[in-house]
Amino acid sequence: MNDVLPRINDAYRQMKQHLEGGILPFWMENGLDREHEGYLTCFDAEGRTTDNTDKYLVTQTRMIWGMSAAFFMYPQKHEFQKAARQGVEFLLNHFWDEEHGGWFWKVRRDGGLIDGAKLVYGQSFAIYTLSQYTLSTGDARGLDYAQRTFDRLQLYCADTYRGGYHENLEADWSVCAPGFPGGDRKSLDILELCYKVATLLVAPLFLLFFMAIFVPWSTPFGTHVGTVFSVLVAVGVAYFNILGLTFQWMMPASFVAGAIVGGLVSLTPIGPRSKSRTEVSEKKP
Repeated sequence: MNDVLPRINDAYRQMKQHLEGGILPFWMENGLDREHEGYLTCFDAEGRTTDNTDKYLVTQTRMIWGMSAAFFMYPQKHEFQKAARQGVEFLLNHFWDEEHGGWFWKVRRDGGLIDGAKLVYGQSFAIYTLSQYTLSTGDARGLDYAQRTFDRLQLYCADTYRGGYHENLEADWSVCAPGFPGGDRKSLDILELCYKVATLLVAPLFLLFFMAIFVPWSTPFGTHVGTVFSVLVAVGVAYFNILGLTFQWMMPASFVAGAIVGGLVSLTPIGPRSKSRTEVSEKKP
């Protein structure tokens, strides 16, 4: 057991070295389509671009996520931010369906439409990719389009009769002919994006336990007010970029704000008055 930590540290060092010395430099040098925006994703064993330059929703969103995550890890390296932003520009300009909403499946290198089908697998990729993009850069467009996509999944793709989601749909969101309406990955992807959306409530829920355990003068009313305020701050940071805060500050900002407000309200006679734990303990014999 004594060698577990050194082995973990060594594995981390190797992965970090591989990421910084191999993966990121390769894709920054070769993957950015400097002519049309977006990304080139098909290379031979020598790293040369192949003739397959068509762009798929899944690979483009994966690349945006990768560049966004890299900027989140290395916020001082703005080249990752630029690489993510140019990918988002291409995505919004050429993959988004202005008529029906949602994302096309496949376009040419220059953005010309090839396949306008709506696959929930790809729509889900777009949701958590754009969420990560907003989290990393503060660009509210990512969250805006992620919400639009989620709304359309709920409206057109949810199978309200059998449960789950239809995965393969036409451009107008009608379910494809028998044979491909289901799929084995849709629910996993939907669960993943729901998990990401649920992070909005992590700080307020943690605040409830914090107030109950570590703030002896807290009252139920003060705790409730602090929790509601924490939710409002979380939504404000996530959706409206209040105080100039980016999405990555959502959890700490909402927790601290809720704790301060909840603690202060507990010290005042405002609202329904019930005894704090300090007052109860002082009266015990």
